Amino acid sequence: MGLRFFVWIFASLLATFAPKALRPALAKWLEQPVVSDRDLRAWIHAGVKAFRIRRPSPLPLSDAELGSIRTPFYLIMGKRSLLVHPERQLERVPRVIPGARAEIVAATGHGPQIDHPDLVNARMLSFLKDTDSLHPGATPDITAA
Repeated sequence: MGLRFFVWIFASLLATFAPKALRPALAKWLEQPVVSDRDLRAWIHAGVKAFRIRRPSPLPLSDAELGSIRTPFYLIMGKRSLLVHPERQLERVPRVIPGARAEIVAATGHGPQIDHPDLVNARMLSFLKDTDSLHPGATPDITAA
């Protein structure tokens, strides 16, 4: 994660303390709906309280590690994500993971599932339907733990 990401996170945090009337404009400018949505802030706060950072942080997966994935894999990214470099992943993921799909949602940052839930849900359901049609009758083995 680069400096841009940390500046965005810090600015977003500060924006949550802005006067309530300014928050919608700041949320739009930062592409951070958490700034103006109390329910999302509560959700994020709960996640932050429960999350424990492990050091050292994990390194990005190599092409070989990604290539070993054998389960259906679908990556949806926001075009303006400051975290995942969407254009690079759009090329990389389908190239190194057999059968993987990767897509970019244009009008969003890092959280397309938050900004465009209906779109992301529709695409996910389509992916699952396509996956099911490739493997009819397949059921996961939940007993092999």
